[in-house]
Amino acid sequence: MIIKGQNLSSPNIDGLKEVYPHITKIDGGIKIEAQELIFDEIVDYLRSRGVKINWLSMKEPSLDDVFLNLTGEEVN
Repeated sequence: MIIKGQNLSSPNIDGLKEVYPHITKIDGGIKIEAQELIFDEIVDYLRSRGVKINWLSMKEPSLDDVFLNLTGEEVN
């Protein structure tokens, strides 16, 4: 999941890191990587901390993504 918005500061995302430890900051937003994401939980958490979400994208992993994650190697 990629979220772009205003007020995505460290204090506003620290609580999410307890549930989703693989959060990285990207230009203008954050990227959350997890096998299972609870959309409403994430959005509600951020909104309750004053984050204004401007853009959000979710992508289901492809079989290649899963293979790479499990083996560390790309499919040739």
